[in-house]
Amino acid sequence: EYYRALQAALVRYRALAPKVAALQPLPEPAKSLEPGGTSDAMPRLAELLVLTGDLPAGEQAAAAATTYG
Repeated sequence: EYYRALQAALVRYRALAPKVAALQPLPEPAKSLEPGGTSDAMPRLAELLVLTGDLPAGEQAAAAATTYG
């Protein structure tokens, strides 16, 4: 059961690899981002999280704002 889940995850991540590689890398932040802080990387981070399934697509618009929190 676990092995089949691992195989399925491998297939999913192999399919994602070209899409993720096409994204621009996220910039290294100069300092930690505090709630209410802003970052131009937030829209790209939201896109990456949607691609990996860690953020529901319906929540991407709210998460893509440049303000954190």
